[in-house]
Amino acid sequence: MNGATTYANPPADDRLARWCRRSVVLRARLRQIEALLGPTQGQTCLEIGAGALGALLRRRGGEWFGADISPEATARLRRLYGDTVAEIGPDGRFPFAEGQFDAVVVVDTLERRTDDVALIERIHRTMKPAARIVIETPFLKPSPLHPLRRMLGFTDARLGQVRPGYSESQLYEALKDGFDVQEVRVFSGFFAEAFEWFARRSAERRVRGPTAWTAEELDAVEFGRLMRIYGSFYPLALIGSALDRLLPFRGHRIALRAKRRLWIPRKKPVLRDGRSIAEAALGSRIGTASPLAEIHRP
Repeated sequence: MNGATTYANPPADDRLARWCRRSVVLRARLRQIEALLGPTQGQTCLEIGAGALGALLRRRGGEWFGADISPEATARLRRLYGDTVAEIGPDGRFPFAEGQFDAVVVVDTLERRTDDVALIERIHRTMKPAARIVIETPFLKPSPLHPLRRMLGFTDARLGQVRPGYSESQLYEALKDGFDVQEVRVFSGFFAEAFEWFARRSAERRVRGPTAWTAEELDAVEFGRLMRIYGSFYPLALIGSALDRLLPFRGHRIALRAKRRLWIPRKKPVLRDGRSIAEAALGSRIGTASPLAEIHRP
């Protein structure tokens, strides 16, 4: 897939933008990704797993391609964007040319792959020298949000997750062979996330037809119902988001930007018991992709 076909569905894009404006969490996620991504005009970009956010990222300009690990999601994206979209197969095949992209955005994908490092290596091959990657994923931390999410029916298995998320050190470890992490942002607190999950559960119960997460394919009546549901939760989510900023707790989403460099596998020296020297000294695993990365906590 070396050339892009101009193909878009403006009415569908408008629907996704309206949905994003009604969701405090989606808006926060888009804001953080855009801040890390920077300008895209005149560049060739790839988004993986971005869903509704992918439509809004495309509005920033540039030539965009898309990919997903789910056949259903890939088919949906092809209905929107035609042959600029590819499926990442179970065997990890990645049908893009080497050195094709100036920027790659990976959203809600690594936590769904057992071979996350192998996927990162394949992405690395498609990027130009010194290109940038932005990764956004759930942040791994103890929180009452997790049992609440499961109580509402959103288990890891149902969400297709093989792991619940990543800490900074785990992302550094996954990226260490080919990227230098430049900036990390942890955001989206408990109350904002909780109201988002309540809104999703309510939408699943009350919106008929295609799932609410394919909002662009709902008929006008059902899409109006989806907007009313999210509109009813929006004031509560705003209040919750304000309260989150007052509390001394870290958020539930993590996003980072890293710069591509040569892929050089880094093997850590280990002790006889299997621990690294750093783990033995500090008693915990630390990241090695970029020890000087800026940690940003909105």
